Amino acid sequence: MNLKVVLVFLALSLITVFALAYVLLTSQGSSSQPPRCPSVSYSAQPWTHPGQSQLFADLSREELMAVMSFLTQKLGPGLVDAAQAHPFDNCVFSVELQLPPKAAALAYLDRGSPPPAREALAIVFFGGQAQPNVTELVVGPLPHPSYLRDVTVERHGGPLPYHRRPVLGTESAQMWKHLKEMELPKAPVFLASVFNYSGSTLAALHATPRGLRSGDRATWIALYHNISGVGIFLHPVGLELLLDHRALDPARWAVQQVFYLGRYYADLGLKNWVVAEDVVFKPVAAPWSPEHQLQRPQLTRQVLGREDLTAFFLGNPLPRYLYLASNQTNSWGHQRGYRIQIHSPLGIHVPLDSDMERALSWGRYQLVVTRRKEEESQSSSIYYQNDIWTPTTAFADFINNETLLGEDLVAWVTASFLHIPHAEDVPNTVTLGNRVGFLLRPYNFFDEDPSIFSPGSVYFEKGQDAGLCGVNHVACIPHLAACVPDLPPFSYQDL
Repeated sequence: MNLKVVLVFLALSLITVFALAYVLLTSQGSSSQPPRCPSVSYSAQPWTHPGQSQLFADLSREELMAVMSFLTQKLGPGLVDAAQAHPFDNCVFSVELQLPPKAAALAYLDRGSPPPAREALAIVFFGGQAQPNVTELVVGPLPHPSYLRDVTVERHGGPLPYHRRPVLGTESAQMWKHLKEMELPKAPVFLASVFNYSGSTLAALHATPRGLRSGDRATWIALYHNISGVGIFLHPVGLELLLDHRALDPARWAVQQVFYLGRYYADLGLKNWVVAEDVVFKPVAAPWSPEHQLQRPQLTRQVLGREDLTAFFLGNPLPRYLYLASNQTNSWGHQRGYRIQIHSPLGIHVPLDSDMERALSWGRYQLVVTRRKEEESQSSSIYYQNDIWTPTTAFADFINNETLLGEDLVAWVTASFLHIPHAEDVPNTVTLGNRVGFLLRPYNFFDEDPSIFSPGSVYFEKGQDAGLCGVNHVACIPHLAACVPDLPPFSYQDL
């Protein structure tokens, strides 16, 4: 065969192969794209029940409007839109179809009797009545109602007390508003430092039932990080509040209990005592040599019952432990309280013979505990900056030797600080070793260390292998962080 013919044949073969490959690739590419659905104009006409099934059809928009207009006419102008209703208002909670009696329905469907009248069942909250209650009313006939009938006793065997009513969206919003405006501001430092709360970074979820016995209306409200785009239930902060919202006036709602990290917190009340604990040395005879004495440390406990005993001047020693104890005890039998631990360096005070000292008399003391009084709300005044020589109120007058036993108490702590600029402050001020303030620490307040309930805590006992993930989840971190998890293919019922 001529070489020229062979080359031409090979060239044609290659062209044919490339052409076929191109056709196959382009056809696969086009078929890999899903076909677009033809545009269809959907009808706005709602689906209607044909024939006899109209007997069980939901209420139409026109029927709902007719029922609401009739209820407003019969119940008076005091009826409030449920979207704006307060607990003390009258409002319509719901309107739905009232199914006809079975006998009348069968007579119509099977024997051709006249259709029973269409009726609606309305649930009305009467919070504005002298005896608040929930009432169920049947309204008919539709679409032109002319009567209403109270069926509450017929359906439930008696009147429905008001505390049984479902929670409206407005009540739920009022509950969260009450927490945000009245309760959460009571602990701003805790919320900001622990949860980074800024007023909008937390969200709430409710739990039911709302109480422990009939008549209660108290809801546990759990707080979550308000992270948009994901379910907030994935990010609980561990703080829950029990809000009593039975009162019709939201201003009278109150938090009954607080739950945080596995512990219930409650207000210990207004009766408190000041207790000082310290160590002193007591001479005792040596058991093996009675003629010689030993100095043995002994724990002392003293209840400081008057204000003069709790006024500790600058420079005078404080008890090693000084705490405010309540009249409640923990499971160990000790009084629950909070210890005041000052860690500021001692300050200096203006001379007592200065004509400005009386306005600054709070500076005489590092710690004072007094009875709480409305007229003794602050230790100084903004007016002293312009007239410090004739103070209208002097802190020293707060200390008048009143009893502190079982009273509502206030601790006044002076936190001092002195910083002398030095070379090491350039370019940044040294902070190591600089501290000012005091700590308010739980002292026998809990039954055990509350931090063991932290999600990141690790606790294991003697005899347990701390290297096992089931005992110490931190031991798994190096393995989990060093590789990508091998997840099995997802399947649902073998599909």
